[in-house]
Amino acid sequence: MTLAYRVGSGALCAFYALVCYLALTPNVSDDYRAYYISRTSQISPSQKRTMRPVCPGETIDYRDSRVGFDGWFAPEVDSRRSSQNAAVVDFLWDSHACAGVSGILTIDAITIGRQTVLVYLNGKALYSGMIDSGPLPQLRFSPELLAAENELRFEFPDAQPITGDHRTYALAFRALTVK
Repeated sequence: MTLAYRVGSGALCAFYALVCYLALTPNVSDDYRAYYISRTSQISPSQKRTMRPVCPGETIDYRDSRVGFDGWFAPEVDSRRSSQNAAVVDFLWDSHACAGVSGILTIDAITIGRQTVLVYLNGKALYSGMIDSGPLPQLRFSPELLAAENELRFEFPDAQPITGDHRTYALAFRALTVK
């Protein structure tokens, strides 16, 4: 083998190694990675860009495009149902334009059957309890918990697929109001 052949082969191998490295470790945003690559989010980067802040007393319903829904099925006629053992409502909050929050969270939602329900706002536990085909209670929280981007997370550790159906329903969400 000639020297040129060896150098050319080495350069080609190095190029392929670089291409493989770039393909396996793309330089993309966390939102892009979660939605397109790892499939851990149902909120697309373009949807996140169209989200708009909500203010005290405004109702966020199950079809609202100002917020992001992750872990939910598509909206139905009267609600949006959770699709797994955890579901999230992401919303934006403008603390300057939305002054005067008292720290009350009203969630218009009903459990589907008997469910253990855990509710978190930005990682802080707000509620933990068993609800049998009923509504969630009104929740109180410290207004300091609200940030520019907020995650209202519902967890259903006992959720099981309904008999004869492969889907895991735990909660039927209709609306949310932050006061």
